[in-house]
Amino acid sequence: MQMDSLGVTVAVVRTWNNPEIRRRIDALLTFLPHVLILINAAKDTDYTTRLLEGIPANRITVLSLDTGLYFWSLPLNAALRHLDAAGAPHQFIFPCSVEAAFERPHLEAMLRAFADPTVGVVGTSFKGIKNDSEVPLGSSYAVPRNTGMVIRRAVFAGPLKDGFDPVCDALGGMEDADFVNRMEAQTPYKAVMLNLQVPLTVGANWNQAEKEAREAEALRKIKELRGQ
Repeated sequence: MQMDSLGVTVAVVRTWNNPEIRRRIDALLTFLPHVLILINAAKDTDYTTRLLEGIPANRITVLSLDTGLYFWSLPLNAALRHLDAAGAPHQFIFPCSVEAAFERPHLEAMLRAFADPTVGVVGTSFKGIKNDSEVPLGSSYAVPRNTGMVIRRAVFAGPLKDGFDPVCDALGGMEDADFVNRMEAQTPYKAVMLNLQVPLTVGANWNQAEKEAREAEALRKIKELRGQ
């Protein structure tokens, strides 16, 4: 997979009222041509837009979504619909968190994995950082996550044409793990995990233990729903 794959990769970032958004977008734009930013309009008035002032309009797209379109799955699906409607040429979709400190070598390594045409999703491990110290992450991070994973755009076809299943939002999240499971069960594509240990700030905007407990419970409910 040649490194010009970066040129056909678009990052998708969900955010609201996060003071770190400008630093993360600036970092992503050092190695990616475009970032699509989804804002929760119910919780973020113009805070994020003001922080992004000065970034060239051709480098970012900001979509402000109302409450009915925001949670985990729905903004991601809105991003996919926007890219389709705009005729965007991107071959790879890169959902990532504001708290995940991806650098160019991380994404290059993930894109190289797509040299195998059967790979549909590439995930990575993360290194939890809290107050400048490394902290362990729970089992919910052992699978590809929208915290930072790359998806071959061609995967969004056939049984997965609608993207992520919003039913997961009502179950507590983990729409990413559910998507990967459905992809491997319903399409010829597979997922791979890389051990890149991408730094991930935790505990700054939520209680990490509560988050991981909710995610573990969401995984249990999803498996039950899918008859697994």
